[in-house]
Amino acid sequence: MVELLCGWTDAAPDDVKICVSSREYNVFLNTLSAERRLRLQDLTRGDMERYIQDKLTDVRDEEGFSNLVNNIVTKADGIFLWVALVVKSLRERLEETQELSVLEKELDPLPDELEDLFRYLLKTVSKSVRTTAYQTFSMLAMLKPYGFELPLFSYSFLEDYAKNPEFAIQTPFRYGTMTPSDKMSRMSRARKSLNGSSKGLVEATNDFIKYTHRSIPEFLERLEVQKDMAGHLKNFNTADAISQLMLAELRTGTLDEFKHYDWSRAVSSIIDMRTKSNADHEPYSFLECLGSALIESGGLDVTGYSAGGKFYIAFDFSNYGVFRLPGQGER
Repeated sequence: MVELLCGWTDAAPDDVKICVSSREYNVFLNTLSAERRLRLQDLTRGDMERYIQDKLTDVRDEEGFSNLVNNIVTKADGIFLWVALVVKSLRERLEETQELSVLEKELDPLPDELEDLFRYLLKTVSKSVRTTAYQTFSMLAMLKPYGFELPLFSYSFLEDYAKNPEFAIQTPFRYGTMTPSDKMSRMSRARKSLNGSSKGLVEATNDFIKYTHRSIPEFLERLEVQKDMAGHLKNFNTADAISQLMLAELRTGTLDEFKHYDWSRAVSSIIDMRTKSNADHEPYSFLECLGSALIESGGLDVTGYSAGGKFYIAFDFSNYGVFRLPGQGER
């Protein structure tokens, strides 16, 4: 591969320029001179130092603080995500103490490798908090093939779901008269809860929940991580959780504030998820409640009805219609 790349640039030196990123394997070091190599960790060191200084401004010992910054950057070895996760962990300790010696002790045991750091951070939280993190990861994994994201506001009902998985379909609905102020307060608490449970592996960007880096879902697919997740998610129905959380948001009457969000795709995907996981059975209480909530929201034209013991739900999303019967395909 090295010979091929170099051959291209030698054949057309004035027309072809190639920038290739890789670890510093010997084959590259032996073939490419120092003048043809860039070490990213050297180029980004200044940015990392400024980031750390900005995030840990509460540390008072200026002389010792300089050493702490240097140690973090050196240990990161050019991986900015490592720096971000470690600084986040140190900031949590700053809520308890501003002693530099405490922060240095926190830094010492942190693994150098990124995936080892992921494992370490998840193991530092309690079993119940780790369960919440795994529930979040599980929902993001299920949503990925459908191409839509979980709103932070929907996520704010996860604690309610943990207490009662049918909270969103109960009548009267507990949060049916939520004000904009109530909503913002819930989202603020949910953001803090998300930060605390996921240890920075997931974040709320533009009020939607996402992984902080593409390497994280790859790490979560590791066999040992999957086994640990399975142990924590024995009684957790991912499809039901997603649909109940989003139904709860619909029933708060705040749909108008999310017109930019593709609710038509979201609802269709929810039905598909529930069908594949066999989550719905007679008398189809969730589907009945979903249809009613969408009609009441005024944002979507939805019709739901039952016949012969089967529940049908029809959606009219302006340009097309989707009809689904649990356990069967599209009509």
